[in-house]
Amino acid sequence: MKQGLLLAAACAGILELRGQQRRHRSTAADAKTFLDTVNDTMKRLGIEQSRAGWVQQTFITDDTEALSARANQLAIDAAARFAKDAVKFDKVERANRAAPSADSPEGRLR
Repeated sequence: MKQGLLLAAACAGILELRGQQRRHRSTAADAKTFLDTVNDTMKRLGIEQSRAGWVQQTFITDDTEALSARANQLAIDAAARFAKDAVKFDKVERANRAAPSADSPEGRLR
């Protein structure tokens, strides 16, 4: 009996979540905001990663290896998180997309 109630509650929760996802469609503005965040974050983490790597290679100790490994892990985790989050923008059309010129491969196909 309890399993049936849990299953029903889980199904209801999933259906509600899917309904909310359908109501909020990502826009080009959302995608730009996301990309700005990704660029800023990855730039900051890349600088930290480079600095930690330089210190580790210059002063080779267990502590500097740990600092470098931590900076590397933060960058890897952020890249993986952003890659997963980017999927929600797969169907967003690019705003202000210029029509392809006649000289471009896309323009010649028309």
